[in-house]
Amino acid sequence: DISSVNLSHQAPAALCALSVLLQPALRAKSSVVLSRLPVMLRLTLAGIDSNDQQKSLRTLVFYRNLVMWIPVGGSITLPNDDDHDGASSSCDSSVVDCSGRDGTVQIGKNLTETRYGLVESSDYKAAMAA
Repeated sequence: DISSVNLSHQAPAALCALSVLLQPALRAKSSVVLSRLPVMLRLTLAGIDSNDQQKSLRTLVFYRNLVMWIPVGGSITLPNDDDHDGASSSCDSSVVDCSGRDGTVQIGKNLTETRYGLVESSDYKAAMAA
């Protein structure tokens, strides 16, 4: 395609704009972003280019921002456009499925406190002193 040759220098700027606008767009009207997500992913895949480091880095930053703001795993339902107050009144109006899961996995509760509790225990100190 001739436009890909003439407009290739605009790809990093477009990817940067997508990265910056992703979070505000998800907060304002997430159904629009989520419905267009497959197309965005398909179009940005060409941004990973071994001959263009700038474009590849911008693409990877976009993907990083994407997985930071969209839960990966579990089921994601499109929010209702009528629900603007942000409250999740039903399972159809949020990214939480009907059983209350949001697609994230918690691997530890109070992980830091538990770790420091072990380090501060007398058994641990005795084992380290030996």
